[in-house]
Amino acid sequence: MTEPPGLARRLLDGWLEVVARFGEVQTLVLLGLIYGLVFGPASLVARSLGNDFLSKRRLREAGTAWQIADSRPHDLENVKQPF
Repeated sequence: MTEPPGLARRLLDGWLEVVARFGEVQTLVLLGLIYGLVFGPASLVARSLGNDFLSKRRLREAGTAWQIADSRPHDLENVKQPF
């Protein structure tokens, strides 16, 4: 036979629920601030400087994402130094 939880256990369970909800809200606020204050301005600066990190301009001009593979022979020396 189990006894009903005591006052301390009920207080702990209530506190854990409150803290869990606070943690969810805090996470959303922090992620929103980081996105708004870091990634947003960084993307605006990159766009204004004309940076094309995904090579989208080249894709529009070429019409395809195909890239020519490296034409070096696949011998042991080239495999040891891929770059």
